[in-house]
Amino acid sequence: MTEEHHLETAEQLEAFGQTLPARFGRGTVILLVGEMGAGKTTLTRGIARGLNSSAEVTSPTYNLVHEYPTPEGKLVHVDAYRLERPQKLWRMGLDEFLDTARLIVIEWGLELRGDLEKPVVVFISSLKKGRLLKLEQD
Repeated sequence: MTEEHHLETAEQLEAFGQTLPARFGRGTVILLVGEMGAGKTTLTRGIARGLNSSAEVTSPTYNLVHEYPTPEGKLVHVDAYRLERPQKLWRMGLDEFLDTARLIVIEWGLELRGDLEKPVVVFISSLKKGRLLKLEQD
């Protein structure tokens, strides 16, 4: 699966995120790829809303992992930016999240793609007006 979406505003980016939980099953890992400020956390906020979470979604850059409760199970939001290698997440218990979470969103985790079963990769590119999202799943 490969698809592209042009979204002009942060509100559209968040609204698009709301549609993703219905498309992907329990334990799916969504890898977010994009430069700083591209909208990775905004997209994750939309995913949380799509799972009917009222939690305040913020970037987990300094904590590495945030867990948000939802009626369907927890949303796990990981930021691997500060890790030398995203593979260190395995030693931090990533496999436990795979077994228990509704969805796992990992920012800066593209190196994990080959280690995961059918991850969804979302490339977010900044445009002069808005963002271009490219979704890929093997």
